[in-house]
Parts: sequence; structure tokens; C-alpha cells
Amino acid sequence: MTRQEQAQRRLGWRVTAWMAGFLVLYFGANELIEALQPGPAATVALLALSVLPLAGALWSTLAHHRRSADELEQRIELQSVTLTVGLLLLAGTFWGFLVRYLALPPFPLEFSLPLAIVVWIPVRLLVMRSYR
Repeated sequence: MTRQEQAQRRLGWRVTAWMAGFLVLYFGANELIEALQPGPAATVALLALSVLPLAGALWSTLAHHRRSADELEQRIELQSVTLTVGLLLLAGTFWGFLVRYLALPPFPLEFSLPLAIVVWIPVRLLVMRSYR
């Protein structure tokens, strides 16, 4: 396994750990808020705590790519992010139409970043595959 592949694998594990932390803190905060009915300040603090792992996932990804001088990896990443954002914008626009005209429930915005990461992973694998 090359050094670049090892770095990618470490990044994958870090992002996975951050996302697991998000799920634990998010659902834990929801349970605490529903059980304790805290005031607005405590509610904001609990919800802000659950967002910290998302910031960690973004920070890990940005730090990895800042250190990476490999132009191929940067090209793969740019294409992956562009495709991910594009797909999410298309899906979000379509879902918005469904919400507006068919009264479907709106997508919970707190899952926007986790969804982006879930979409980004297979997109990145497909883009990487096209360069091999």
C-alpha cells in the first residue's frame, strides 16, 4: 500500500469516527432535550455540542488535503466534491418540489452534512476508479 493510500485510509477512519460521534451526540442531545425540557440556553448548548464532530470531520478532510501535494488526488477530490454538491443540489431541488406540490415532509437540515459525506464516499470511489 502506497503512502498516499495509507493517508486516504487514515482519513476515512477519522471521518468515520467523527460521524459516529455526531450520531451519538445528536441522538443523545435529542433524548436529553425531550426528557429534561431544558431552557433555551441549555438546548442551544446541547445542540451545539452535537455539531462539533461535524466540524471535526470537515477539519480532518481539509487538513488532509492541505498537506497533500499530489495533483492527481487534488483533481480527484475536486471532481468528487463537484459531483457530490451537484447531485445533492439536484436531489434537494426535486425534493423541494415534492414537498411543495405533494406535501411530503421536508428533509431535516441537520442531516445535510452527514448526507453529503455519505454521497461523497461512493462518488469519490467512482472518480478514483476512472483514473486507475
